[in-house]
Amino acid sequence: MIEIDQIHTIPNKLGWIFFHAIEDVIGHNGVNAVLHEAQINNLLNLFPSDPIDLLFKYDQLGKIMVAIENIYGPRSGRGLALRTGRACFKYIFQEYRPMLGFTDKTFKLLPWNERINQVVCFLAQVFNTTNQQNVIVNVESTQLTWNIEHCAVCWERRTDEPVCYLFVGLIHEALYWMSSGKHFAIEETECHAKGNASCKIVIIRHPLE
Repeated sequence: MIEIDQIHTIPNKLGWIFFHAIEDVIGHNGVNAVLHEAQINNLLNLFPSDPIDLLFKYDQLGKIMVAIENIYGPRSGRGLALRTGRACFKYIFQEYRPMLGFTDKTFKLLPWNERINQVVCFLAQVFNTTNQQNVIVNVESTQLTWNIEHCAVCWERRTDEPVCYLFVGLIHEALYWMSSGKHFAIEETECHAKGNASCKIVIIRHPLE
């Protein structure tokens, strides 16, 4: 039987991506300050390295997101979470693109909407095949919805508004890359932290003017 603390963990590769992305945004000393504030002292000065097997728990990620807001203030902290999500895409692309084919000529020749579908579904696949967050993508005529069950970003948080800015930033950067510099309207409309059954991010399929 699988223990609950083994189920709700983030694989080492995704932990490595998160820590390097956040270091890009707030620096090494900033990361250590956040870990100290979150009382996750076992990771101080020891970021996950690729070969080792690290059990980085969901609640630790939730505590880190709270610590960022405590140190930098809610508004700045959420901006930093968006930037960290955007920085994550670079590392995810490097690590997982062999399973993708985004740089193939066939991908570049696909219709615009189909490319958006593939990029968003690829991100969902990364999380679905590496941990238990269970991301479901619904494709509609004017928008896509990214639904997350067991979301690690807001794990055990209780808030009055959606707080999964890390995932919003990740999707922003993926579509910015896919479209060669265009911006899209992306908003989290439901969040488990504010009492919803799951976290729901809505992506408008057409870029902003």
